[in-house]
Amino acid sequence: MLLLVPPRRLLSLFVAGILPAVGSMAAKVPLKSVQASYSERAAEALPLVIDGQDTGRLGWSVFPRTGERHSLFVQTASPVQAQSFDLTLCFLSGLAKRYFGNFTLSYTTDPVPSLSGVWHEFVPERFSATGTTLELNEEGHLVAGNVDSMICDAIFHVHVPAPREAVTGFRVDVFPFERPDAPGLRVAWGEYRDFCLTEFRIEAVQNATTNIALGCPVKSSHPLWAGMSANVLTDGLPGSFNHPADPGLGSAFYFEIDLGSIRQIDHIALRGRADGYAADRMSRVNVRVYGASPETGAKPEWEALDRADGTHPLPGAVDVLRARDGKGSCKGRYIRLSSDSPVSYSPQLAEVEVYPELAVQALSIKADGHAVSMKSGLRVPPGTAVLTMKLKVRGNNLPERTPIRWRFRGWNDEWQETDEGAVEVTYPPPGNYEFEAQVRHTDREWNAGMLTVPVTVLAHFWQMPQFYWSVAAAMLLAGLWTMRGIARRREARRMAALVYQSALSEERSRIARDMHDEVGARLSQLALMQDLMIRQHAMPLEVERNLRELAVNTRQTVDALDQVVWAVNPLHDTLAGVAAYLSHTACSYLMPLNIACRLDLPFAWPSVEVRAQVRHHLILAFREALQNIAKHAGADAVTFSMRYEGTQLHLCLIDNGRGFPEDPGGIGKDGLANMRARLGAIGGLCTMRNHPEGGAEVEMWAPLVSSQSFNHVHSHRHH
Repeated sequence: MLLLVPPRRLLSLFVAGILPAVGSMAAKVPLKSVQASYSERAAEALPLVIDGQDTGRLGWSVFPRTGERHSLFVQTASPVQAQSFDLTLCFLSGLAKRYFGNFTLSYTTDPVPSLSGVWHEFVPERFSATGTTLELNEEGHLVAGNVDSMICDAIFHVHVPAPREAVTGFRVDVFPFERPDAPGLRVAWGEYRDFCLTEFRIEAVQNATTNIALGCPVKSSHPLWAGMSANVLTDGLPGSFNHPADPGLGSAFYFEIDLGSIRQIDHIALRGRADGYAADRMSRVNVRVYGASPETGAKPEWEALDRADGTHPLPGAVDVLRARDGKGSCKGRYIRLSSDSPVSYSPQLAEVEVYPELAVQALSIKADGHAVSMKSGLRVPPGTAVLTMKLKVRGNNLPERTPIRWRFRGWNDEWQETDEGAVEVTYPPPGNYEFEAQVRHTDREWNAGMLTVPVTVLAHFWQMPQFYWSVAAAMLLAGLWTMRGIARRREARRMAALVYQSALSEERSRIARDMHDEVGARLSQLALMQDLMIRQHAMPLEVERNLRELAVNTRQTVDALDQVVWAVNPLHDTLAGVAAYLSHTACSYLMPLNIACRLDLPFAWPSVEVRAQVRHHLILAFREALQNIAKHAGADAVTFSMRYEGTQLHLCLIDNGRGFPEDPGGIGKDGLANMRARLGAIGGLCTMRNHPEGGAEVEMWAPLVSSQSFNHVHSHRHH
C-alpha cells in the first residue's frame, strides 16, 4: 500500500526533524523582538516570525507593496559572540513560490538596534535551499531561482562568518526585481508577487579554540616571500609560514596582528616552521602589544623578547610567552612581531596564537542540596556530606567545553579536572582551605590567573578546639576539686590520727605514771618491809632464807616494772631516749659484775619515732644479750655501739670472752632463740657470731618502718 504524503507535509517533517538535528550542533540564539519597515499584518503576524514555529499561514508579508524594498530586523536577547552563524529562513505558508527572490543579510553591534542604525552586510560562506535554488550574484545578493517544484514551500539555509564584536541584531533586506516573462516589480516569484516569511532562526556556532588570533587580519611592513599573504600567521594551519622577501631588513621589518578589540592576554604562542628548514630564522623575536594603533605613535603596553640568547626552536616547536615573561601589562589590540637577529629573512613564523585571560566563576554552590552564599568567602555548614559547585568560564565565543582543574589547597593539594564545570566533594573535614580553579586553553596551557575562594568548613561544637579546651578545663577543675576533697579528707584523717595519737600518748603517760607511782611504790615498800622483818625479828634460818629470796624477787619485779613503764611512756619514743636508756641499762648491769662497758654512740640523733612495741622487744632482747655475757661469756670488757642507718636501728655488743660454743644445743640456746624471736616479732634481725679477735659479737637490726620495707633493705644489704 502506497502512502501518499502532501509535499508541504514532507517539508514540514524535514524542518521538524532534519533542521533540529543540524541545529543541535550549534546553539540557538534567543531573540527579543522583531520589527519591519512595513508588514501587511504587523501586530498579529510579525511575532510569529520568531515564535519557534516554522509553519503557518501568517508571517512577514508586504502585500500590496510588492514593488518596494523592504527590511526586517530581529534583536537578540543579549549580545552574541560566535565563530560563525547559521541563519535559517522558512517560507512554509503553503502557497507556491512565496519566498524572497533577491535579498541580503546584515548584522549590527549597536546597543539598541534600529533600521536607521549601523548595519554591516554579511558575505555568505555557504548556502543552500530546499524547494528552490540559491545563487550569489555580482552585487553580493542572494538570488532564489524560479523553480517549479512539487514542494510549494521553501527553506533557505545560509552560513555566515561572525564578526569579532558581539552582535545585537540581524537584518534581512528584500529587493524588488522584474520577472522576464511578466512586467512589473515583485519581491517573490509567486503569482501574488509577495512572500511570507514564517520563521527566522539564528544559531551561533561556537569556537573550537580559545585562540583569539585565529582568522585575524595580519599585515606586514614590507613585501613577503613569494608574494604570499601575511594572514598565514593566523590561518590555523601550522604548515604554512612566511618571512620578509628582503633578507637584510632586520628589525625594520614587522608583522602586525589586529585582534579587533582590546583584550587581556594570558599568553602568546609562536610556532616555528614545521619542516625544520631555516629554523634559525625564529630567534630574538621581539613581541610588542599595543592598546592603540602603533601608527599613531602609541607606546607598547607590553614587550617581551623571545630567545634573547640567539637560540632557535626545534622543527614545529612552540614558544610560549606569558605575561610575566615581559614588561608591562599584557593587554591590547595590536601585536607587532619583529627580530633583530643577524640571520637573514628573520623573523620566519608559521603561526601566531593569542590566548586571552580566562576567568572561572562559581555559578552555584550547594551543601547537601542547599544553596550556600559566597559573599565573604565560602562557609560550609558542619556535617556536610556532599558539597557541589557549578563552575563556568567567563567569556564569549568559547568552546562548548573548556576543561577546568580545581583543588582544595590545605586539604588535598592534588589537581582534579572536569570538562563539565561540576565539582563534587564528599564529607569535607572541618578546617580552613582555599578553593582554586584554573582554565585550560585549547593549546593545553593552563591559564595563569585562577579563581581563589577562601573556604571554611565549620565543625560541630564537639569537634571544635574550644570544646576540647572546655572539656579539659572542666576535667582539670573536677580533678582539682577531687584532689582538694582527697587532700581535705587526708588532712582530716591526719588531724584525727594526731588527736588519737595525742590521746593515746596521754593515756600511755597516765598508765606509766600510775604503774610507777602506785604499783612500783607498793612493790618497793613491800621489799623494804621484808628487809625490816629480817632485821627486827628472829626467825628460823629456813624462814629467813625464804624471806630474803622473796625480797630479791620483789626488787626484780620492781626492775621489770620499770622496764615496762619505760616502754609504755611516750616521752621515750625517740632515738635519743632509746640510746640513753640502753646505755644506762648496759652500764648499770655490767659494772657491778666488774665487767667494763665501753660505749660507742653518736652525740646527736635524728628526730625519728621509735614505737613502744619496738622498744619493748628491743630492750628485752638487749637484756637477754647482757645476761648471756654475764652468765656464760666469762668476759671482763664489753663494747656497746648503736647507729641509725637508713631506716633501721643497729645495735652491736662485742665481748672479749670465750665466744659461742660449737654445739648449737649447748648453754644459752634458749636465750639466743629468744633474742631472734623478739627481733623477728618487730620485723628485725639478730645475728650472733664469734669475733675474729676472740669473744662474741651480737648484732641487732630493728626497723623503724614497716617490716616489708625492712626486709627489702635487709635482703638488698646481705645480697
